[in-house]
Amino acid sequence: MSDLSYRPLRYRDRWFAYLDLLGFTNLIQTRTIEDVLPVYSEALYRMRAACNLGRNAVGLLNSWFSDTFIIYSRSDSLQDFAHVESAARIFFQLLLIKNIPVRGCISHGKLYSQAKRNVFVGPALIEAHLYGEALDWVGFCLAPSVEQKL
Repeated sequence: MSDLSYRPLRYRDRWFAYLDLLGFTNLIQTRTIEDVLPVYSEALYRMRAACNLGRNAVGLLNSWFSDTFIIYSRSDSLQDFAHVESAARIFFQLLLIKNIPVRGCISHGKLYSQAKRNVFVGPALIEAHLYGEALDWVGFCLAPSVEQKL
């Protein structure tokens, strides 16, 4: 069997937030690593704070790669939507307060995850990525799947 050890229970409907730092590529290309790392460290700090402020009894899951940050729920309950939306909004606001531009999107749909191995696959990720990347400005949107579910 493959190293991923497919587990069907992890492929389920969830709320998924995709957030992307704007201008990060340019920052890396035009500045020194000493200038880049504090911005990244601040973003990570703000992500942890947002997830702690945005959750209640239900835990949120989060991960990041380069300038992309994700927050997702364990289920697709309305309570979990409230937690994901709250954490994503708080993260967005905390970054803007620090003059770190960001864009993003929340979606709903199937997502397979193995956080310990950084494996995330599914329509929820694809839709949030497509709509988030389509924003050519600092902003945050809800994908059509969210409207359909709500």
